[in-house]
Order: sequence, then C-alpha cells, then structure tokens
Amino acid sequence: MRLSHFTVVGTWRVMQAMLPLLKKSRHARILNVTSGLGSYDDAVFGFHHVPNTIGIYSVAKLAQNGLSLKAAKNLAADGVTVNAVDPGFTDTYPGYKDRGARPIPESAAGIVWAAHLPKGSPSGQFYRDKAVIPW
Repeated sequence: MRLSHFTVVGTWRVMQAMLPLLKKSRHARILNVTSGLGSYDDAVFGFHHVPNTIGIYSVAKLAQNGLSLKAAKNLAADGVTVNAVDPGFTDTYPGYKDRGARPIPESAAGIVWAAHLPKGSPSGQFYRDKAVIPW
C-alpha cells in the first residue's frame, strides 16, 4: 500500500478503533491533521485557485478532508467533535525552509490550539492558524 493510501485509510482505521472509547468520553474529539492542498476553495492551496495541486497527495488529502467532514456529521449525535487542521507549509523536509516554509513550532501552534478547543466548540470545521478555511 502506498503512503498516500494511509492518509485516508489509516485515518479511518484509527477513528474506527477509537470510537468505542470516544463515545464514552465526556469531551470526545477527533482532530485530523490535513492540508489545504486537499481543499477545493482554499485561497492559499485549494484546487480551485492553485493550478498545480492535482497530485496523489492532494487527492489523498481531499479524501481525508471529506472523511473528516462526513465523520463530524455522523458522530454529532454521539457528542464526538471532529475537525481538521492544516498546519500550513512547514519546514519538514530538506530544502523546504529555502522555499518559504515556516518553522515546525509555528505550524504546530495551530494544531495544539485546535486540540484544546473547549467542549461545545463547532464540529466539522477546517482550520489553519486558528481560523476557519474553506473545505
């Protein structure tokens, strides 16, 4: 199985494995780390605005984003909050910093923020830098 398959299949499998525990929790949440490259309408990375985003990574992230949104709707009655977060272009590979990627702690801050949203926060959202971005 290719790495891109793990993006959505792995996410789904972990979600399925954790659901029994999440449904028992008083503050259940699923936070999927994804990418604006899997968005249709994100002005920074989305398919609609950026012409060169049709690659397996983008399509895999699009599927992961769809899974996140669908899970949010399906698990709302169980009290499970499901959101997705895009850390932005991050310095995770050699040469990325030279292309303008930001430091890992800066990108991680948005993920940590989303993970600590208070109970009752919206479900089915897609965040980057503490702001909602389009699916």
